[in-house]
Amino acid sequence: MNPELEARVKQARDIAVDEFHMDPGDVRFIMAPANIIYATAAHGLPGLWSHWSEGREYWLNKGSHDAGQSRIYEMVVHTKPFLALLHDANPDILNVMVAAHVYGHTHLMGSSVYSKGVSPHILDTVAAWKKRIEGYEEEHGDLVVEAFIDKVLSLEPFADAKFTGKVFKEEIKPLPAFPDLLPAPPVEKPEKVFQPTGDLFGFLAKYAEDLEGWQRDILEIYRQRTIYFQPQYKTKIIHEGFASISHRRIMEKVSTTDAEWLEYSKINSGVMSPGGGGVNPYWLGHALLEAYEKEHGWDALLEMVAVEDDCSLIRNHLTEKLVEKLDLFSFRFHDVFDEDEDKRKKWIVDEEPKEWEIIRDALVRKFDNMRSPVIEIVDFDADGKRALHLVHRYDGRRLFIPHADKALAAIADIWGQRVLLDTTVQKGDVRATAWAPSERDGVAVTSGNPTDWQYQ
Repeated sequence: MNPELEARVKQARDIAVDEFHMDPGDVRFIMAPANIIYATAAHGLPGLWSHWSEGREYWLNKGSHDAGQSRIYEMVVHTKPFLALLHDANPDILNVMVAAHVYGHTHLMGSSVYSKGVSPHILDTVAAWKKRIEGYEEEHGDLVVEAFIDKVLSLEPFADAKFTGKVFKEEIKPLPAFPDLLPAPPVEKPEKVFQPTGDLFGFLAKYAEDLEGWQRDILEIYRQRTIYFQPQYKTKIIHEGFASISHRRIMEKVSTTDAEWLEYSKINSGVMSPGGGGVNPYWLGHALLEAYEKEHGWDALLEMVAVEDDCSLIRNHLTEKLVEKLDLFSFRFHDVFDEDEDKRKKWIVDEEPKEWEIIRDALVRKFDNMRSPVIEIVDFDADGKRALHLVHRYDGRRLFIPHADKALAAIADIWGQRVLLDTTVQKGDVRATAWAPSERDGVAVTSGNPTDWQYQ
C-alpha cells in the first residue's frame, strides 16, 4: 500500500471511530492481485487444501470478472488481527471505499452476537486441517481421499454446533400432583427416546459403522469448517447492508477530488443496484438499515445490528411502506388448471392484491436456515435394517430432485446402508429410498437409479 493510500485509509478509520462510534478492531490490509483474491474467495479461507470444487469456484469467479458481470472488491477473514485483501489494480479511491466497507464488516465481526463463537485463530486451525488431509492423501492416495470428500460435500450445510453426539434422551414421566396421598408407583426405568438432529456431519462421523478413522476425521473437519461459516450465512444481508451504509457515510466525509467522487459514485451505484434474478443483499440490507437509522438514529442502529440476523431483520423491520418504496413483489409457478391460458404452467407475478406480509414472509423463508432446507435424522434403525431415516421439514419450498438424488446416494455411501427421506413434492408426500451400495446391483433397483421415489 503506497503512503498516500495508507494515509487515506487511516483517515477513513478515524472517521469511523470518531464520528460514527464504530470499533473496527485491528485490520491488516494486504494488496493482492486478482488471482489471489479469487482463489481465497473460492476456498472461503486462505491456506485450505486443494480440491477440484475450489478450482471450479475460482474459474467461475474469474470468468464472471473477465466478462464484466461481477467483481470481488475485497476479502475479509475473521482472524486476530482481521485480515483484508485489497485488489492491487483498483484505483486508490476505490480501495479507500473498500477499506471503509471493510471497517463495517470488522465492526460487526467484533460486536455481533452471532460472531462471538468464531475462533480468531482460524488460520492456525486451517493449517492443521490441511496437514492432516494431505497426510491422508499420501497414505491412501489423493483420488481416494478426493472421492470421499466429494461425498462429504453433499452434507453441507447440515451441521450444528450444539450437537454433542448423544442421540437419546430419557423420557421422564410426570409425577402425580399429590404424591403423598397415593401409593408409591413401581420404579420404572426411564424410556430412551431418539432425539432428531440436523447435524448429518456429526451423526455420520459418530455412528456410521464402516468408516475408517481418517474418514471420520475428514467428516469432523468439514463439520467444523461448515460451523465456522454459519454466522456469515445467517447475517449476509445485515453484514453487507451495514458495511454499505458505513462506507457511504464515511466516504461522504473523506477528502476527494471531483474526479474521484465521480469514480466512487459509479462503482457505488453498481454495488447498490437492486440486482437481477435475485435480491442484492447490499441493496436490501442498506435500505432496511437506512430506514431504521432515519427513525431511531445511528447509535440505535449500532445496537440493533449487534443482535439481529437476516431473518429477524426482515421480519422485524421490513414494513409495508418499505415494500412499496422498494417495489418488492412475489411470484410463483402456477401449476393448477386455469381457464386463462396465459397462466397455465407458467411463472406468474402476484400483483393483486399485493399483500406486503406475503412478500415479507417469502423473504424470511428464503433466508431462513441459511437458505437451506431443514432436514433431520429421525431414526437410524428404520424397519430394523439400520436404514437412516431423514425427514424434510416442508415449509413451502420443495427440494430440487436432481440434487437430492445425488446427495442421498452420497449419504448412503457414507452410512453404508439404505437412506430414507420423507418430503413433499408438487403432487403430494413422497418417500425417497437411496439404496445401500451393496443393493444397487441387485434386484432391489428396478429403475436403474440409486434413488427411488414413491408417493405415500
